[in-house]
Amino acid sequence: MAQKKRKAPVSRKRRSWTVPKLLLILGYGVVFVFLGVIFLMRQELFRVGIFGDKPAVRAPAPTPVPPQVAKELQRQAPAPPSSTSSPPPHPGEITPDEKQALDDILRSKR
Repeated sequence: MAQKKRKAPVSRKRRSWTVPKLLLILGYGVVFVFLGVIFLMRQELFRVGIFGDKPAVRAPAPTPVPPQVAKELQRQAPAPPSSTSSPPPHPGEITPDEKQALDDILRSKR
């Protein structure tokens, strides 16, 4: 029988893995950015009420009143009579008087 000839060991070149690793990291980054953009778009569409079953936002978030405007509102508003005491409004709610004053301020700036 014929014996198999043994080949001499071939010295292999070490491959450089820096380019494939960089491409892999870049690919993962692109995928994460793409998914993040889709998630943010979905959240915005939910917020507006175009997409999905969640209720739409009916009114914009109240803007904080600068202290100077708040002082003017306090000077203009007469003191409410103590005999008709109404329950205090919940924090963050705008009373009708405050809403009227804010509307007047916005109209004056136009």
